[in-house]
Amino acid sequence: MTTSILAFIGALTVILTAATRVPAALASLIRAFIPVVAALRALRACAEQLGSGKADNR
Repeated sequence: MTTSILAFIGALTVILTAATRVPAALASLIRAFIPVVAALRALRACAEQLGSGKADNR
């Protein structure tokens, strides 16, 4: 019984420690996707220009 309680407390400590790091990691992940989204928007705009014949053909 005592071993189970100590194991539970240990597991809870590990879980809570990991849970405190999740928001920072999620914020970093979202910040990392900002350039990807910008590149996708630029690619989409370029594709739309090519489709409408407004591309700068030099």
